[in-house]
Amino acid sequence: MKVLVFSDTHSNIYALKKLINSQDFKTANLKICLGDNIMMGPRPNEVLEILTKMDCVTLIGNNDGYIANQISIKDSNSLSAERKEHINYVKNILKPEYLRWLQKLPYEYVLTTKKHKLYFTHYIWENKFTIKDCGYPICEKSIIEDFKNINCDYVFYGHQHKPYKFINGKHYYGIGSIGMIYPGNYAVINIDDDGEVDVEYKTLKYNFDLMKNDMINQNYVCSKLFLTFFDN
Repeated sequence: MKVLVFSDTHSNIYALKKLINSQDFKTANLKICLGDNIMMGPRPNEVLEILTKMDCVTLIGNNDGYIANQISIKDSNSLSAERKEHINYVKNILKPEYLRWLQKLPYEYVLTTKKHKLYFTHYIWENKFTIKDCGYPICEKSIIEDFKNINCDYVFYGHQHKPYKFINGKHYYGIGSIGMIYPGNYAVINIDDDGEVDVEYKTLKYNFDLMKNDMINQNYVCSKLFLTFFDN
């Protein structure tokens, strides 16, 4: 069984189209998206138009939750004024049918093989708006603590944009992002007939300049700020 896992598209239609045209995507038996499909990038409606029609397990991310769960000023105290304004911008342009779709997305998914349980989420949730973020640089001790109550052998998460893996009792895989780093990243999980698991990271090269110019031409709040994410 071949499973393709991706995360953090962030309204980057150029990265998503590149992914779905890849051989890995076309040959995968199961696709799993770990959330954060909107916000930051230039084309939220176009990205959700594809995802809502795709045969894919799609989970909710914190940025999806800001929109889907109608985050209030009280709930968003940790966000900057620019980020709040960007949330309102996306709320105003997002089509109602996509809002309804986001509201129905699950927070986690478990895949069971003959030998292992695989757990998928955007990250550990404190409430419907807030991720228990371990911060940067990525800290293995924090990740182990955050996922300590997850009774699975493999943990796959998004949110942090950069791919990262380590083993400490469980196998931990940060999937990275296809849309908010360049080149983007995703993972392919191969599960053999005995239920053993092998995970391979892949890179995704899309038209970054086209995406960058689209972000700037959209002229929305935070577009220049979000472009700085690619410098890290």
